[in-house]
Amino acid sequence: MSIRSKLISALDAIGLLEPARNFKLKLAEEKTRKAFETGGFRKLHLGCGGHLLPGWFNTDLLPNSSDVAALDVTKPFPFPSGSIEEIFSEHMIEHISYTDAIGMLKECYRILQPGEKFVFQLQI
Repeated sequence: MSIRSKLISALDAIGLLEPARNFKLKLAEEKTRKAFETGGFRKLHLGCGGHLLPGWFNTDLLPNSSDVAALDVTKPFPFPSGSIEEIFSEHMIEHISYTDAIGMLKECYRILQPGEKFVFQLQI
């Protein structure tokens, strides 16, 4: 058993595994929010994978580079209301549940500036 597995088991045994996971998620959310605020971005790319869009704030659940911010689209977005001019997502929404997709779309509507647009491409 690896050290990581032992640590996870120990945290779980004393009831600290979920708080530790929540703390890690909060740190990632705070890092994403700060990167957005300091980067001057107004266009949001959800679930980018390895397809980065220049001039966009590229996000993914599991970032594969330092140019991609961590963002779980099934949770409330760490961005202020009306702070985004455009949202783009390609082949991502079909990978989450219907309920999570509705929540994500509500968050997109919340963060978009009035009269702006979001584009989702999906594969069915």
